[in-house]
Amino acid sequence: MKQLSYYISKSVEWATVFVLGWVGYALDFDLERLKKDEFLHWLVDTTRAEAPKIVICSVMIIGISKIISWALIRKSIEQVLIDRNISDALDKFRDVCFPNLEKSVPVDHNRVTLFKHVEWKSWIHPFKGIFNPWGYWRWPWSGWLCVKYRSGHVTQGGTTIFLAPDDAQNSEGVAGETWRRGEAYRVGGQLNKLPDLNKDSYKSNIYVCWIYFLKKLCISSDKMDSYEILRSKVYQYAENTNTSPKLVWQRMKKRKTCPTSILGVVIENRKKERWGVLIMDSSNEHSCIDTSDKKFREGLSALIRELRRYDIFER
Repeated sequence: MKQLSYYISKSVEWATVFVLGWVGYALDFDLERLKKDEFLHWLVDTTRAEAPKIVICSVMIIGISKIISWALIRKSIEQVLIDRNISDALDKFRDVCFPNLEKSVPVDHNRVTLFKHVEWKSWIHPFKGIFNPWGYWRWPWSGWLCVKYRSGHVTQGGTTIFLAPDDAQNSEGVAGETWRRGEAYRVGGQLNKLPDLNKDSYKSNIYVCWIYFLKKLCISSDKMDSYEILRSKVYQYAENTNTSPKLVWQRMKKRKTCPTSILGVVIENRKKERWGVLIMDSSNEHSCIDTSDKKFREGLSALIRELRRYDIFER
């Protein structure tokens, strides 16, 4: 509800900016050209007459909208402290999941991310479809897994969202597949890593078009061969992680890491109802320890106790 209110406030703000643009257009318009169109003539004439009032009201509305937006996204001191404690708890669990990490390893190469399942998501970016942000035949109420908390002090502004609908066979990502199965799910084990894309670079559409143009001309080159190998790796990665090649290309374009091993476990609330998913991903040779390991079970239990302590499952 808070997020919906925020988007409504921003929509009102942008609508008001449009009104101000219309006022500027009307003041500069020649009324003589609208003699045949009575409605437009009346609209432009009325706008001119009421322009000072419209401008003053618009400025006030924009100011109020910005204050409301700021109040909605601003965290209280209590929430800041809670977020800090939850982040510390995730960091401790990360140390349990990846016990052999050296201190020099970047924290974003081995992460623990808590996803919450929500029935409604007002907006998604980047778009999953060309014209529909939620994807083809999907809507805000389709069911989604959204980042709630993440270990480490970086990559906290995660916008990753996976589809987790009632028709579970269409779930996205390892998180969505874990939610669908209702049990631990791993891809890219210690001896069977996912294709490593972290050393590869994104290929633009212009580059791809040029490669296919050369292919049509039956001209072979090392660049063409290397692109075909990369394309095969991207499609294999997408298939194994239950995502689309488009999403993988987007990650590479933004220079985001592509984990080589991912483990997901379902998180339940006090009522033993599925609440979300916990994802442990690695972008190096260190995979998360097995869920059957006693240290993992104890660490997960301690983390869930900490989450319940701060009523995270009730938020």
